[in-house]
Amino acid sequence: YALLAAIGLYMFVAHIVTTRNPFISISLFRNRNLMTALVLMLVTCIEIFSAMALLPLMMQSSMHYTASLAGLVLAPRGIAAFFSSYLAGKLVGKVDDRLLILVGLGFFAASFWPLTGLAPDMDSRLIIFSGVLQGMSNGLIFIPLSTMAYATLEPRLRGEATSLYGLARNLGGSIGISIMVAVHSTFIQVAREELTPFARADNPLMRPTPAYGWYDLGAPSQLMALNAEIDRQATFSAYASVFSVLFVMTILAAPLVLLLRAPKR
Repeated sequence: YALLAAIGLYMFVAHIVTTRNPFISISLFRNRNLMTALVLMLVTCIEIFSAMALLPLMMQSSMHYTASLAGLVLAPRGIAAFFSSYLAGKLVGKVDDRLLILVGLGFFAASFWPLTGLAPDMDSRLIIFSGVLQGMSNGLIFIPLSTMAYATLEPRLRGEATSLYGLARNLGGSIGISIMVAVHSTFIQVAREELTPFARADNPLMRPTPAYGWYDLGAPSQLMALNAEIDRQATFSAYASVFSVLFVMTILAAPLVLLLRAPKR
């Protein structure tokens, strides 16, 4: 697949550079607003769709929520997205679009920060709060970003630019989920390797207390239960690590907004 991708990239570059009438105008790649918007769209969609895929999976597989309950917990996110889209539509043209995007990215980063401290004994309030912040970020990012992407383009190029913009959105959604699920699996293995050495008889934390019994390492059934608990702890640790990665990605992407230029009026 990597070889096919490299060949395809080579053919694409050779085509747009050498042919007289390329299917995508090379002048699009010289437009700073469009290229910046494409990168921001790609990164944002990676984060949004990754969170949309991982949170229901976490609630249903690790927290044992039903599908209906998981949907109810995530519903406030959609309501917040509706109101933020309405608000952004009213503010575009009245407030600097770059400021709206920065505020949206701020909400986005703030939504991931609480999820970096996920724990098996938490309730749904943290997820609801994070979802509302993510929903608020959607309208404040996407609507002004779309406006800025085409703001400095010639009208004849906007059709081709729209195809690239849609491609960035679709790629971010597809490869983002794949990448973050793979990253999550890797973090599970790392967390398990870190936790397993503590499950030994000479560890004081493994000894039972009057208030709380612990695992009998000599009983096979207890060893299986301990193994399941290590898996559960490692899974939550991996989710927290993934959301930490998404938080850092959002912070690193924010300065790109400063590359966007306001259109001449």
